[in-house]
Amino acid sequence: MTQTLDPRGLCPGCAHVRIVESSKGSTFLRCDLAKSDPRYGKYPPQPRMRCEGFVVSVGGGTSS
Repeated sequence: MTQTLDPRGLCPGCAHVRIVESSKGSTFLRCDLAKSDPRYGKYPPQPRMRCEGFVVSVGGGTSS
């Protein structure tokens, strides 16, 4: 399990995150691990400070 001291949590820097923006301008962090593993929520509560699926992303996530 990975931990961080970053107050934003792990998700913004994870390779499995997808940044989703609604038509109203709200931003959500979607976990792509939820597609194949029921242990992960599609939109996990933030900030998430521990996650077994965390993988460091060079780009800090992707937009859709």
